[in-house]
Amino acid sequence: MPATVRLGISQGHGGATVVAGTRSFASALTARIGRPVRVHVSEDYAGLLRAFRAGAIDLGWMPPVLAASAVEDGAQLALVCERDGALTYRSAIVVRAEGSLRTLDDLASVRAAWTDRQSASGYLFPRLHLIASGVDPAAAFASEAFLGSPRAACSAVADGHADLCACFTSEAHARSSELTLADVARIYPAASWRLRVFRLTDSIPSDGMVIAPHVDGEVRAQVVAGMCQLHTFADGREALDKLLFADRLVSLAPEIERLMAKLKTLLPLMK
Repeated sequence: MPATVRLGISQGHGGATVVAGTRSFASALTARIGRPVRVHVSEDYAGLLRAFRAGAIDLGWMPPVLAASAVEDGAQLALVCERDGALTYRSAIVVRAEGSLRTLDDLASVRAAWTDRQSASGYLFPRLHLIASGVDPAAAFASEAFLGSPRAACSAVADGHADLCACFTSEAHARSSELTLADVARIYPAASWRLRVFRLTDSIPSDGMVIAPHVDGEVRAQVVAGMCQLHTFADGREALDKLLFADRLVSLAPEIERLMAKLKTLLPLMK
């Protein structure tokens, strides 16, 4: 039997279809490369990176911050997600639809519900965006909790247990609050009527597929070629949409390489 490829994800990626989407992705990739693809689900991003470093997984879907850490360890960011032609995405900072938070001046002693310390859209970029906009974290935040997934964070805000959180939105939908909330609703279905867009961050380097250093050249080439083909098959398109909310996976572009280099300068903030 051909060697198994172990695909790692984190529950922190968040959507209701993340596990089912990973299985669909694994099935579609198995059909393309002729090797069984087995799913490994980590509880959070830190667990995913630990499994990666321990050699327990061969291929991982990673957000940009985690990917940058893995690349520093010798891994390869082989492919990144393309969504509506964009190789970047945004983070939407959201609040309760009927809440009192309207402007940056309203941010005083609020309760933030973040996803994970290593989440670009669920913590790092929205927090840095607020700081760059003149918000003093010491005055703005009464508490900052990490709830493990954007779904949990959105639920906490909607139910009144927190005042703001942040969630992925596509670059293409960033100009429309309605479309942004539709993206959030893929993670938290009640977003369209329970949440409201407060701010949007600048562009974030795309998430992607990282290959571990221990994977040999032949398997690496097969896996990369197989993932590049997924969007040309019906089962592959379905898997890409269900798991990654993406249209296809593409080779690392120079613009993303530059953004990733910039992102590495932010890694100390995640310690």
